[in-house]
Amino acid sequence: MPDVVALTSVVSSGLVALGGIGATVWSGRQQRQHEKRLAYEGRAWERKSDALFSVIASARRLLDVLEGDERRRERLGVDVESILDDLRESGPIVEAYASEACRAALHDLATLLDAAERDLVAPFQVARIRRQKEEAIDAGDFEEAARLRHRERQVSRAAAEALNLDQQEAASRARRLIAAARDSVQGA
Repeated sequence: MPDVVALTSVVSSGLVALGGIGATVWSGRQQRQHEKRLAYEGRAWERKSDALFSVIASARRLLDVLEGDERRRERLGVDVESILDDLRESGPIVEAYASEACRAALHDLATLLDAAERDLVAPFQVARIRRQKEEAIDAGDFEEAARLRHRERQVSRAAAEALNLDQQEAASRARRLIAAARDSVQGA
């Protein structure tokens, strides 16, 4: 009889030990899977939030131009293309991670800006004129720099006047995009 008790004690201790090892292995595997999911979610959150903040910044920049003073509004024809490029760049990430309302608002604003008949050459002309203006300032030729600044404003003004964009609708869509992106960042 004492042999049965001792044997049962040894066997049950062994089974408990094996169960403990098995539980440790299983929980370690579960922990690694959990850490992988957390790492993925962290990367996804980082990409999503970066894209949404970029979308908010682009829409805010459009609103600043649309609601700004005359000098700011005359830059609209030049700035629309870079704003549209920024929205397009963030589009795939917003499409993958953001809310339906945010995706729809981004699509609506991008569609409106894309449909506007814009001068695609003006941004390059303004960039070239700015480089020339900076070179003139560096050379101390302030009369040339002033002439180039005047030329820069002429090109910007002409691009803004040629732009076929419903500015009130663009502002409304930009506000809607900002609100939807903000809600998406906050997880609403």
